[in-house]
Amino acid sequence: MTKVAKMICPMCSIGCGLDVFVEDGRVVKAEGMPEHPINQICPKGASLHKLVHHSDRILKPMRKVNGSFKEIGWREAMDVMRDNLATLRATSGPDGLMVVIGDAVGLRETRHIPAWFCKLYGTANMSSTGSFCHYANKLAMNYTIGNYLWGNFRGAKCVVAWGKNYPASVPITAASIKRIVKGGGNLIVVDPRKTELAKIATFHLQLLPGTDAALALAMLNVIIGEKLFEHDFVEKYTTGFPALAAHVVQFTPEWASEITRVPADQIRQAARLYGNSRPAAIGFAATPEHNVNGIQLVRALCSLVAITGNLDVPGGSTYLDHAHLQHPRFPHEIDLSKRIGHAEYPLFSETKDEAQIVLFNQVMEQESPAIKTVICQATNPMGTQPNTNRLRKALARVDTLIVMDVFWSETAKMADLVLPAATIAERVELCDHGYAGSVPLMCLSNRAIDPVGEAWPDWKLWFELAKELGHGEQMPWNDIEECIDFQLAPLGLSVQQLKEKPGGIWYAKRAEKRYQEGPLNTPSGKVELYSQRFADHGYSPLPTYLDPVATLENGEQVIRDYPLVGATGARVLAYLHSQYRQIDNLRHLTPEPVVEIGIATAGAYGVSNGELVRVESPQGAVVMKAQVSGDVMEGFVQVSYGWEGEANGNILTSDTHRDPISGYPSLRWFPCRVRKLSEPGPAIRTGG
Repeated sequence: MTKVAKMICPMCSIGCGLDVFVEDGRVVKAEGMPEHPINQICPKGASLHKLVHHSDRILKPMRKVNGSFKEIGWREAMDVMRDNLATLRATSGPDGLMVVIGDAVGLRETRHIPAWFCKLYGTANMSSTGSFCHYANKLAMNYTIGNYLWGNFRGAKCVVAWGKNYPASVPITAASIKRIVKGGGNLIVVDPRKTELAKIATFHLQLLPGTDAALALAMLNVIIGEKLFEHDFVEKYTTGFPALAAHVVQFTPEWASEITRVPADQIRQAARLYGNSRPAAIGFAATPEHNVNGIQLVRALCSLVAITGNLDVPGGSTYLDHAHLQHPRFPHEIDLSKRIGHAEYPLFSETKDEAQIVLFNQVMEQESPAIKTVICQATNPMGTQPNTNRLRKALARVDTLIVMDVFWSETAKMADLVLPAATIAERVELCDHGYAGSVPLMCLSNRAIDPVGEAWPDWKLWFELAKELGHGEQMPWNDIEECIDFQLAPLGLSVQQLKEKPGGIWYAKRAEKRYQEGPLNTPSGKVELYSQRFADHGYSPLPTYLDPVATLENGEQVIRDYPLVGATGARVLAYLHSQYRQIDNLRHLTPEPVVEIGIATAGAYGVSNGELVRVESPQGAVVMKAQVSGDVMEGFVQVSYGWEGEANGNILTSDTHRDPISGYPSLRWFPCRVRKLSEPGPAIRTGG
């Protein structure tokens, strides 16, 4: 007999509705859910059954004894964790615990539960992928336009895809953009590679990575200088426009062309196209965050959106419509002075209410490191955080490392205790599409099967630990559905209602032009083109540009030794970050890591297509296959990421070359060079 479970796909951030088919207790296939408005699943979603029943899954708690792992029961695992955390709090203090969570927790509403536990335990050192993804955008947006922006392309006459390769990351959005172009709309693509969308774009601004802020400032120069902005909007709903107008006079297209390598005429024409189009939408995600200009670049992009009147309108850039769920109240405050990164990056700490984990390495290099125990759940720092070689040494200094995951990652292999995690098919989750897609739709992802082996859902670890440590009254739930009912109370919704409506329940109407209804969530209540809050913290109050080389220690010498610009983080359709490489049909789509390199650049280094090459940076070296292409900007190499072993692109990235406001690492700009394997270089094994 076949059973169908109604679920929300976890395999990327979009969250398509899934019909999951179960036979004899096993997931056999997944298809788009007809009731759900987003149901065009990609190869990842269609492969859910292979993820759930993969032979390499971790199925029992494992404890490292004398360098080898042995199976233990959950009771022993809980005893180990309880004793460790109780002793730690009594001796070193609660801030000796760092909890790190990843996407499997963070993109659903259970992302709040580890934070609740950390507040009860008393540690300020909870962190997540927000330390290097997504929340630098939110920081810049909060202080500029008061909320998070999302490109709303439906009805747009001009779309700007800024560092966003939609066919590889969000195929459903890529299809929408193609329809706009086919219908006569315009497309501007900002990318150092000639992507699928770049090949159909009105303008492809093929810039050098790390120089995006210069391009955005030059576009502001043109739009303000040629009076293409919305005068009424600027006068009524912004502050600081005269200062911005005077500031951007210096940032001409000719100035930007020298930096970005984009012809000045292209910059000018693209700016005019965007400035004259109503409505027009700028779509971007993590790419702008990952260089030393990240915050100021996003501020410049928000300024472009605002002064052209494309803020919070259909076909423009709209605010996220996320729900305000209920959170428990706790009896004590967290000591923020103990939070890693709070002093160095106060606006990030305020925005994200988390530690900045990119500083973890230097904390662990102190004579007596402050962090004694690390719990990683649904994350693989050894595959995703910068400067992997330094991170390995830092993690080795932790007294106790606990990892909860589905598969054996590089981080799990280093752990003292490894815990088996349930997949989305084995747990219930609350999913707010307002959080991930600016759609006020609340859904429940139902459990399709019982957990495989002894796997636990993520939430259960924190509920049980809270009880073990005497916090059962503050986290009293025995089941996630009880907790979800508590969270949903302000909306007047319940788990039962969501079960009866598998396609979701609309909890609000789509709003627009909210700046007309009352003050924005900024200090002035208006769009802040000039930020006094930034000025008070010693940051430039107006969007500006920093030369990445000038901000690098011994920068001139470094780029002489490493003359190419490297970047990592480019998406591929088969994977999400470091996930899913175990699944055979997805691995077939992208079988191995590559370094993408332009034809002339490859020729200068004597590199042939398909040849194994060594890519080196000041942090380390990787060996990957060269993919030589005319679609890649010369002088630039794109390095695959998310792979483990010596093919991990984050071996090349720096954890110290950071945005000065958010602390985000410069993953999309680092100096590097390429060598043939036959040339002398550091000994290194190939990986995959």
